[in-house]
Parts: sequence; structure tokens; C-alpha cells
Amino acid sequence: MHLPDVDGDHPGWTTRATEAEDLEETVSGFVLSNGQVDGFPSSWVVPLHEGVDAFLHFYRRGERAPWLIWRDDSSL
Repeated sequence: MHLPDVDGDHPGWTTRATEAEDLEETVSGFVLSNGQVDGFPSSWVVPLHEGVDAFLHFYRRGERAPWLIWRDDSSL
């Protein structure tokens, strides 16, 4: 998930796991830094190594990882 707009005008972008068809019915929980637990469809979760590589790419270049398929969530 990439949430670039701090004012909330754009809901951001999400990506999907390559095996998303098998994961549609499940939810994965994530603990935020403030202790809040948010649930997201497991189909949105990429494998750990891809997530780490995507984070490092963003940290180094300031852009979303181009090898992941990003979906603009403003239409949701």
C-alpha cells in the first residue's frame, strides 16, 4: 500500500499477490505503530522478500516499485 497524500485527497495505491485468486476470502492483520490493528485482504499481501525489496526501492528512489502491479484506489 502506498499512501502519498497526507491530506487524504487521494486514497493511494495497492498491489496484489501473484496468487491472489487463492487468497480472496482471507484477511491479514497488521499492527500499526500506534497499536491499532487493521485487516486487509490477504490478496493484497505480497511475499515478504518482494515487500522488503519494494520498501528498499522506495527508500532509495522515492518511487513505487515498478515490478509490482499497482492499482489506483481512487476509483473504489
